[in-house]
Amino acid sequence: MQKSDRLAAEIVALCMSDDDAWPLETLLADLWATGEADRHRDALFDVLERRPLADDHASNTLRRWLEILPGGGQALVASARRRPSLMTTRMLNRFLNGGIASIEGTSLLDLLGEVRDDPTVPGEVREEAADCLAWQQERTATGGSESVVEVD
Repeated sequence: MQKSDRLAAEIVALCMSDDDAWPLETLLADLWATGEADRHRDALFDVLERRPLADDHASNTLRRWLEILPGGGQALVASARRRPSLMTTRMLNRFLNGGIASIEGTSLLDLLGEVRDDPTVPGEVREEAADCLAWQQERTATGGSESVVEVD
């Protein structure tokens, strides 16, 4: 088993447990240092999908690392379509706040609308998507920067 495989397995196990998640930062940094973190992107998004209502240290730490992982935008869109969570919904909002309107032709505003309107999505996640959409509409209506960047 490669070092990155072992680290990814430890990260997933730690995030799925009720144990103290503070070692997560170190494990994620070690995974990043292997140069193979992107190979484990889907497994890390899967953690957020399996815990869609999680809003704890582990989920927020994982979200921050996934946001900076190269190519993470495509995986974010896929995850938000597959099984949206509080964290992936917040990530979509953060991309919009950063001026990114779409990823590979997918409008992030439209995707938030899909999450908000999908009755199979947990209510808390739909509410988060509605709040994010309201924020984006208010931000652009009051002269905030409009998202115009397309990411491939």
